[in-house]
Amino acid sequence: MSHSIAALEQQVRACRAMLALFQLERQQIQQAATSPLAIVRQSLPQKQALLGTLGSATTALAAPVGTVGDGPRHRGLLSELAALLEQLLVIDQENERTVRQRLQRQPSQARPASVAAPAAPSPGPRLTYGLRPPRRPARSGRACS
Repeated sequence: MSHSIAALEQQVRACRAMLALFQLERQQIQQAATSPLAIVRQSLPQKQALLGTLGSATTALAAPVGTVGDGPRHRGLLSELAALLEQLLVIDQENERTVRQRLQRQPSQARPASVAAPAAPSPGPRLTYGLRPPRRPARSGRACS
């Protein structure tokens, strides 16, 4: 089994586990009588651990060890990973929407100060799962000659 296949399989396992965690979180948010923020906070350590697994597998894929296979197993894993990531994005958006709706229905006294008023959506790109867009290199103060 090639290095990239093993890394892809690790990413698929981590995404499946994260999807199961997000689905459980959705059920708890919808059924709980307590604050949805407490439920989200409770699952954060597990999400961070799974993100670490995804990050290490991504780093392993980026390492120049051999050639990346283009066989059917490799393509199948990439396709499965893409589908899982799409499902994760969808359920994360649904969970976020549900939390916002539940917070809006609660009296403002029950909300923590950090979420007292729902914020307007930011005009920039949404960042989820702790992923950030790549940074642009800093420009030097020198002018081009």
